[in-house]
Amino acid sequence: MIKDVFTQPQIDFINQLVLDNYDKLDSRYSERGREDIVLTPNGTAAFENLNPIAKEICDRVLSYFDEGKYINAITYGEYTNKHTNPNLPPHKDPIHTKNGLTFDYLLDSNVDWPICLEGDCVSLEKNDAIIFSPCEQYHHRPEMIFNDGDYVKVLFFMIRTNQ
Repeated sequence: MIKDVFTQPQIDFINQLVLDNYDKLDSRYSERGREDIVLTPNGTAAFENLNPIAKEICDRVLSYFDEGKYINAITYGEYTNKHTNPNLPPHKDPIHTKNGLTFDYLLDSNVDWPICLEGDCVSLEKNDAIIFSPCEQYHHRPEMIFNDGDYVKVLFFMIRTNQ
């Protein structure tokens, strides 16, 4: 687990970016109780050029990886009971993520909903992250009933290799 990932100005930038794009919330994963916003619709290079803080965010995430890695996409995910109770049963992601890693960052939450990798569960706090291989490792979150107003807000940084 990685603690204290971003500075407060970086967190403020992310929160404002989500707020500015909240009308683009996509419900394609509503059966999981999650809605998403793709924060890099025009690619990571365009994201980095939004603001110097955006570049700092990308550089910070990449600092946890060996050279030769890049951020393929950044997605904001919000779990609530708006559509259905959030659920994430044990699974591996589809093959298109093979050889990829996910930098799973907890932006905000008002409930403790651990993430489990290969059966080991970890509770993240705000500004914590965990790195895993979604295609290679089974991952899930334990069953839990979300009450109205409960939420978990995450960022998924999809990491790939320059090969």
